[in-house]
Amino acid sequence: MAFGGLELPDLPLLSISTRLHFLLHHLKTRDMTGRLLEISIEWTQLELGSSTHILNTTPIPSYVTSTWVTALCNVLSPFALTFRSTPQSPPPRQNDMYLMDLFRATNLSHTQLQSLNYCRLFLRVVFISDITDAAGQYIDLPYRGHPPTIAPRRLSTYRWPNLTKPPTSQHWEL
Repeated sequence: MAFGGLELPDLPLLSISTRLHFLLHHLKTRDMTGRLLEISIEWTQLELGSSTHILNTTPIPSYVTSTWVTALCNVLSPFALTFRSTPQSPPPRQNDMYLMDLFRATNLSHTQLQSLNYCRLFLRVVFISDITDAAGQYIDLPYRGHPPTIAPRRLSTYRWPNLTKPPTSQHWEL
C-alpha cells in the first residue's frame, strides 16, 4: 500500500506454497493421501533411476512420466530448495554407480536417454553391478545379446512397471 500496490497476493507463488504445504502435511501425518504421495515419489524415483532424490532433481528429465510430484518439482526448481529425506541404502558394491546417473553424465540426447531407461526398466536393473560380472569389469554374457537373454537370477524387492512391449532392436543396439 505504501507504494501504491493493492496488497494482492502473488497467485503463482500462493499456488506453489499451497502445493508444498499439501505435500509436507500429508507426508508428515502419514494418512492415506500421504501414503499415496509416498508411493508416487518412490515410483518416480525408481523410474528416474538416479542417486539424487526426485524432489531434489531439477529439471526433471523428460524420460520420467509426468505426475503431480514431477510437476511440483518443476515449479519448485527456480527456488533452489533442498529436501532432506531418509538416506538411500548404499550401492551394492564399492565404486558402483546408478546406470542412469552414468548415462546422464554423457552427451546423449533425450531420445537416447529415453531408450536406455526403457531398456533398464525392462531388465529391472538400477546399478552397474546389476549387469556386470562379480569383478565389475565386464558386462555379464546374458546382457550382451540383442535382445539380452536374461534368466531370472537376480530378484528385486521393487515393484517394477509392467512395460507393454519389449524394447526394439534399436534400443538394444544403443
